[in-house]
Amino acid sequence: MHLTTVSEDSHSWRVYAGILNQNEMIIKNGYKVQQIISHPDYDTDSKDNDVALMKLETSLSFTDTVQPVCLPNPGMMFEPDQECWISGWGAESKTSNNLNYVRVSLIEQSTCNSIFVYNGAILPTMICAGYLEGGIDSCQVSIPHYHLIII
Repeated sequence: MHLTTVSEDSHSWRVYAGILNQNEMIIKNGYKVQQIISHPDYDTDSKDNDVALMKLETSLSFTDTVQPVCLPNPGMMFEPDQECWISGWGAESKTSNNLNYVRVSLIEQSTCNSIFVYNGAILPTMICAGYLEGGIDSCQVSIPHYHLIII
């Protein structure tokens, strides 16, 4: 499921920051979401601009485990094989209680767009990263999400 296709009823959402185990959500209330702002140019067919902002009712407190993310500037180019990190709760058979993370390499757009991989579905605004043989990735969907690049 893509972020911008889920319910935009902000009152049903909570943001949990700095947790490494899902059980911590039981003892923490999380941050209430005041508003969800989808990208105005989101395309449901191509999944281009599949990103949204969540405005919180209260500010996050930055700690050793909660830090802002650095996003690339529009048009910034990345080198093939540059390493980056992906993370998630996993869903191979069931989700993990512990946050998983792995280092993957960026893959050239031409490779991702080959008929054997994503067959032209990766747009210039998207980043392709992972392992062509599969098994380790951030999402099992038809089009990959943007990945967090550690620069």
